[in-house]
Amino acid sequence: MGITRNADNTSGDAPPAHLFWGKTPEKDEEGQCENLYHPLIFHMLDVASVAGLLWDNCFPATMKDRLRLSLGKRAREIAIFFAGAHDIGKASPAFQKKQPEIAKLLSSRGFRFSSYDIPQPHGFISVHALREFFKDGDTVSLLSRISGAHHGVFPRSENLKMRQASLGGEQWTKARIGLLRDIEVALDMDMKSCVQTIGEIKDPAVVPVLAGFISVVDWIASSQRYFPCETVPGSTVPPLDDYRKESEARARGSLESLGWIPAIAMPGEADFSSLFPDLTPNDLQRKVVELTDKKGSPYLMIIEAPMGSGKTEAALFAADREMCRKSAQGMYVAMPTQATSNAMFRRVMDDYLKTRGIQNVNLLLVHSDAMLALGDTVREGELLDFRPSSTEENGDEQGDAQVQSWFTARKRPLLAPLGVGTVDQSLMSVLQTRHWFVRLFGLAGKVVVFDEVGAGWGCLDRFS
Repeated sequence: MGITRNADNTSGDAPPAHLFWGKTPEKDEEGQCENLYHPLIFHMLDVASVAGLLWDNCFPATMKDRLRLSLGKRAREIAIFFAGAHDIGKASPAFQKKQPEIAKLLSSRGFRFSSYDIPQPHGFISVHALREFFKDGDTVSLLSRISGAHHGVFPRSENLKMRQASLGGEQWTKARIGLLRDIEVALDMDMKSCVQTIGEIKDPAVVPVLAGFISVVDWIASSQRYFPCETVPGSTVPPLDDYRKESEARARGSLESLGWIPAIAMPGEADFSSLFPDLTPNDLQRKVVELTDKKGSPYLMIIEAPMGSGKTEAALFAADREMCRKSAQGMYVAMPTQATSNAMFRRVMDDYLKTRGIQNVNLLLVHSDAMLALGDTVREGELLDFRPSSTEENGDEQGDAQVQSWFTARKRPLLAPLGVGTVDQSLMSVLQTRHWFVRLFGLAGKVVVFDEVGAGWGCLDRFS
């Protein structure tokens, strides 16, 4: 690709890449933290490593195909690079001087710091840096804004009209470009040729899906449980190629521990009677079976019938069929109330998952009182069964459905592979709230079932 790195891990005449800090340890109760940091270049690689594994293991084929229609055949590389590059704006004066020892080291290399440095959200500086790096048209500008939105808000034009003092001088610009080139080399990518394959992004869904994807992989790669701060200011660090291997191993370990991978292991397609052994399919349900065999994905199915007609079973059958065909990677069942959500949660867990033999999958109850409804089932940092494990004949304890507490945090519940909750949780994915696109990303690639719709009209009109 024509890009080389010199002995101290840099490209061209840029400074050593590891000098810039990206993460520091969390402070203790007294507000103190260890004198350690995680180099910015390492954090960028961590995010890229998580992004690659998430794309490969958790994106259904339909979602990958849709992204390729807008981003071209090299959509995977583009998504991974812009995820990894999202924090490049941290290589700026106001951010780096938050750590005095790092600022001192950078000053000794000729980097200017002054009392006039104007703090700006580093996501906004990332947009500016990516535009400088690519020097390309509207599509790259849009991708840069998507990358810079990882703190929950898309940068607007007025946000990007920043003073030069926020960006630093020419040396800071060269440093940011050098870091982006280092990421290119470490990932074995030629991004300038990648972006040339992109036409006009005509599918608006690409924007929130990519923005949500970047935020999620950043959250995972920022966990010090999996990606600890181990570098002492001024010390030597492993070569970037060596760290990339370590980063990939840590990324896999984090996704396995959090329950992202392996993805849901669906058994083969089941007929209606196998899925619901106590029911004989009626005319409505037979029609749904017929339609699911004919329809390509994605599709919208509206089932309207009197109460007691078996609409829920028909919807679960259609959802199961889509997941078996790998057209979807999960399911969210949206109910009108917390009470109906609690009942449906038990139904999905005790009937559907048990009948299908689906085990070791994250199933989440999603509403504001979910923890009360479940009791003391989920505790911070533990992977727990939602009900007591069953002991098999060989003596092994085997859980039926489990939840990882990472998914229970605010803004994250819709990311769980399987979820049952109130309809408002899904509607928040299209309201202009902070990180709305993370919720929408959580629903992307899933089958979304809106059940008991008639019972919800009284409150749904508030969202119209």
